[in-house]
Amino acid sequence: MASINNKNQNTKLKTGTGTSLKGVSSATQTNLKKYSGQYQASSAVNAAKAYLDKTVKNKPGAFKSNYTSQMNNLMSQINNREPFKYDINSDMLYQQAKDQYTALGKQAMQDTVGQASAMTGGYGNSYATTAGSQAYQNYLTQLNDNISEYYQMAKGTYDDETNALYNRFNLAQNMYNNDYSQYRDRVSDWQTDRSYAADQYDSARNLDYNDWTSLRNYYQNQAAAENSDYWDTTNHNYQVQRDKVSDAQWNQQFNYQRQRDSVSDAQWNQQFNYQKQRDNVADAQWNKEYSTKVSSSGSSGKAKSLTDEQYSKMESYASKGDYDGLDNYINNYLVSQGYISDDEGYQMYKSLVSANDFKNKNAWQNIKNKITSALRIKLTGK
Repeated sequence: MASINNKNQNTKLKTGTGTSLKGVSSATQTNLKKYSGQYQASSAVNAAKAYLDKTVKNKPGAFKSNYTSQMNNLMSQINNREPFKYDINSDMLYQQAKDQYTALGKQAMQDTVGQASAMTGGYGNSYATTAGSQAYQNYLTQLNDNISEYYQMAKGTYDDETNALYNRFNLAQNMYNNDYSQYRDRVSDWQTDRSYAADQYDSARNLDYNDWTSLRNYYQNQAAAENSDYWDTTNHNYQVQRDKVSDAQWNQQFNYQRQRDSVSDAQWNQQFNYQKQRDNVADAQWNKEYSTKVSSSGSSGKAKSLTDEQYSKMESYASKGDYDGLDNYINNYLVSQGYISDDEGYQMYKSLVSANDFKNKNAWQNIKNKITSALRIKLTGK
């Protein structure tokens, strides 16, 4: 019987690959296009970026103070100030005192001279002159005795001027430091604002980018799912169509094969019946021929009945293909012992060998039946 093809045939299915997406909805296509390509920042991210740029541009400039030049001038005055030197001739206080003491000395000298002259009757004399000079020198002595005081006063004035310069410098320096402190506060505030703006921008951008990435992945997966559904449906419909065609072809081939099997079975039965008929004819002819030969050779001696053991012995030789052993057993034992004649031995050997080496048990049984029947006819005449 011929083999029948399996109706489940392998079919190459279509799939969407690359950019050939099928079955994707217009909404998904719009969003897929929107979130494809390079990332586009949202308005919130752009606003945060603009605020950061504005904050960066508001960075305070280089530090400047109105007291810088004043400090430099005062420090220059201090560093370039001449060491203290006392000059009595340039001391105004001393010169004023000198003038006063000189005038007083002269007045005292005149008064003394006048008084001394009055005591002598109005005539000048050396005593009066000496007394007047003495009175004058006393005032000059007093003036000179106070020189150390004028030195200290002049030194004090120099020191006060020096201290005044330092005080003015310290005041200017304090104002300078105050300006610098305010400048550093502005820089620190700017740095704080810049860090805040940068953090706000980074946070907004990261959040927006993560949302953009999530939406891009979502719509890519959505498009892939819709594309997969489309091709699943397409392939399913195609497979259903192919299955129908395959089922029809299978049924057609099955029906044809069943018809051919019926024809083959009929032909086999005809051939079997014919062969059986021919076997019956052959058996009848063989029996007739064998009976004739047995009758003609009846005078050669009385035949003996073969035992099952003797049949098994011959079957053993034949089944092993030992035809020499079979010939020796038949001629040198069965024939020589009078169990069968030479012609019977020859016919038996020929029949055994032609029985397909005893592989066909039915043929062997037919041979046994033929031999038994022939011997019975030989012995009994029936």
